This record gives sequence, structure tokens and C-alpha cells, in this order.
Amino acid sequence: MLLSYAVISPYTPRVPLDLLEVLVHVLCLLDLTLLLFLTVSSFVSRLICPIMTTLKIAIHASYMANTYDFYKPNLSSEYPEVDGPVSVVTYVAALDAAYSVFKEKVAKLSKRAQLAGHSVEKTHDELFSLEDVDYAIFHSPYGKQAVKGHARMVFNDFINNPNDPRFANVPDAENLVKISRSSSLTDKNVEKVFVTASKSSFSKKTDPAMACSKRLGNMYTASLYGCLASLLSTVDSQALLGKRVSLFAFGSGCAASFFTLRVKGDTSTLREKMDLTNRLAQMKVVPPQEFVDALLVCPLFSLSLL
Repeated sequence: MLLSYAVISPYTPRVPLDLLEVLVHVLCLLDLTLLLFLTVSSFVSRLICPIMTTLKIAIHASYMANTYDFYKPNLSSEYPEVDGPVSVVTYVAALDAAYSVFKEKVAKLSKRAQLAGHSVEKTHDELFSLEDVDYAIFHSPYGKQAVKGHARMVFNDFINNPNDPRFANVPDAENLVKISRSSSLTDKNVEKVFVTASKSSFSKKTDPAMACSKRLGNMYTASLYGCLASLLSTVDSQALLGKRVSLFAFGSGCAASFFTLRVKGDTSTLREKMDLTNRLAQMKVVPPQEFVDALLVCPLFSLSLL
């Protein structure tokens, strides 16, 4: 499987474990068909193929940087080196950058459309925001990361338009708007304020897509699409029709992509075929020791544990 090769190949000493997710999006800039074909796991492929006639994907905004937050310098081990705090900051910084570029692209497209005499949802000087989507889903290595990602989108919207009525109850707004972008990445007060401010929005726009993340834990590359599968399985087809969804893909190392899609067809068949809610409910829960014992069956893992 393509993902397995990327993770354990001896010829790739520093491959982000979920970079392929973002690679798919980068390739998508060239050819949407490639995005739908180059699926990196059987889970994703079963979801994406029927979506070709169900979802409409438009503008993409991508970001890349050289970071050592999650990588494999030791080729004799199955395990990566992880710097948790750096990985969280890298994720947030990548979201900032990709989301900002997306806003710029939408504004430019709106301006061109206006100049051409077409009607637009927003004028070019009205930046895209979280309020323009019905759902917002994220690469979710664990549930709290999606909470932080959602809050960070709200923070970005606040910085762009602090006088928006939805930010009327943000405490100490005058000082928060002055904080530098780099300082805000590690500022726990900023994180706390906007996690609190975005609770209602998260419950409405992101939580319906968290079924897989809550039940399965970290799926790496499949994470974002697990959220998409969760959304399609949780929300009724009629309720989803015409709705707009933002997606944030991320791969350590790092690369990221922000884009939106709009549901343009019936999703009931996808929901029925996946039967995701029932499958998650039928999962077998076992003690951690059984997982450790299972690792010993694989010679490579066994050597890593010695």
C-alpha cells in the first residue's frame, strides 16, 4: 500500500507520516481526477470514488515549510521521532498560512468576477471567513487538535475583522488584536480565549465530523477523510445538499492545504454503503497490553522494542 511504503521505506529517512495527504492536494492543483485516483488507503478510496459525482471542489491554497516535528532519522526503528510542542505549533502555523492564502485567492477571484460583471456572494474587500461555510473539518490526529484548529480559524477571522459583531464578547480584544502572529502561535491565553469563543461554532460546524477521530484515534493520512466520512454518515443527505465544507489537510515535515467543497448530490448511498456509525459501534475494545503483544508478532517491531 502506498502509505506503508512512505512510512517504512529505507530510502526515505525523513518522510512525514501523513504528507501524502497533502501531496494528493498539491497534485489536485494540476488535475482533479488525480486527486480522486491517487488515494492512499483503501479506507479513503472507498469514500472518494463515489464522491466524484457528489461533491464539487474549487479553490485550493497550499503551504510548505522545512520542519523537524515528526520524522524518522533512525531507519532501524519503526517509530518516528516526535517533538509534540513543535508539531502543534507547526500545525497551527501551517493552518494560518494556508487559510490566509485561501482568503487572498477568494478575494482575487471575487474581484475578477465583479470586473467581468458577474454577481458574487461577497465583494473582493470582504474576506472569506468561517461564517461562509456550513462545516469545517480538519486533519485530526486527535480530537483536541481539531478543537485548536477550529479556534485558530476564528482567531484569524478576528484579526482580519475585530469589529465583527460575533467577536463582541472576546475579552481584552484591543490587546489581542495587537499580538504578533509569531507570538500568538505559542500564546496559551490566545488559544484559551478562542477555544472558548468558538465552542458554539465547533459544536455546529466541526463536531458532526468527529466520529472517526473520537473512536479510532490517529489515522494519519486517512484522518481528514475520516472526518469527511463521519460528516456524510452523521448528517442526513437532504440536510447536506448544497452545503459548503472547508477542509484543512496537514502533513508533518511540513505541507498543508486548505480548500472547500460543496455538496451537489445525494449522499444517502455513500452513507448506506459505509455504514460507518454501526461499524464504529461494533469495534472491539481491548487492553493496551494486547496491542503491545500484537506488535511483537512483527519482526521489525520486535527489534525496535529491544
